[in-house]
Amino acid sequence: MKKASEIRNLEVDQLEKELARLQRESFDLRNKKAIKQLTTTHELKQNRRTIAQVRTIITEKNKKSQ
Repeated sequence: MKKASEIRNLEVDQLEKELARLQRESFDLRNKKAIKQLTTTHELKQNRRTIAQVRTIITEKNKKSQ
C-alpha cells in the first residue's frame, strides 16, 4: 500500500494504471472471500479506501489542468 503523499506524486496516467491494478486486486479479494480463502478481511477495506484515494487524486489533477 502506498501512502497518500506517494500517490499524489504520480502522473495521471500512472494513477489510472494503479487504479486498474487496485480494481483487479479488489475483484480477487472478493472472490477469495466468497470461497472462504481470505483470512485477512481487513485487506478489503484497505483496498476500497486506496481506490477512493486514487480516484479523488485523479479528479483533483484533472480539475487543476482545466
